[in-house]
Amino acid sequence: TNNGYTLGTTVNGGTLVAQALANNSNNTITVNSGGTFIFNRTDTFGSHGATVLTPIVINDGGVVRSGSSNIFNALGSVTLNGGTLESIGGITNWSWNDTPRDFALKGDVTVGGSNTSTIAGPGVLLGSAAVTGTTFNVSNGAAPVDLRVTAGLADGPTPGWWYAQPSYLTKVGSGNMQLEGTNIYTGNTTV
Repeated sequence: TNNGYTLGTTVNGGTLVAQALANNSNNTITVNSGGTFIFNRTDTFGSHGATVLTPIVINDGGVVRSGSSNIFNALGSVTLNGGTLESIGGITNWSWNDTPRDFALKGDVTVGGSNTSTIAGPGVLLGSAAVTGTTFNVSNGAAPVDLRVTAGLADGPTPGWWYAQPSYLTKVGSGNMQLEGTNIYTGNTTV
């Protein structure tokens, strides 16, 4: 069952391991410098087809990641202000690809702050179910690279889950986004 509180979660230091949270637009997860938020179960906000309302804000020096392999979560809007979203090796039993994927980005990814933000790990999906891609809004900060994506980006699953659907990547904003992973998504790339 999900925790019923809906006034948000803030990690200012150390590690918070979450089993379940309410899927609510007022329930923002904020991770600050020295803090780590760990998703420790699959489908924290509902299945891959759910509309994820809970925003995530990862500030400079903060980290959000999965707790172990074989965990998958769809995420709504993610704001990176110099923080890190880290895939550590999620579900690998995709019928279309055995590369581990921890997260599906179903909301926009907004990048700000003066230091480089990072999306790291083996892999992240662009969208899921009715959401067929991800928009990255990257502001131009002081760092030479505003968003470094070392995770391989891949197509998200169809509403039926077991098959991939072509998923797009759209980059907006004047900042520099650098893709360094092995990307296998098949949808359009628009800058």
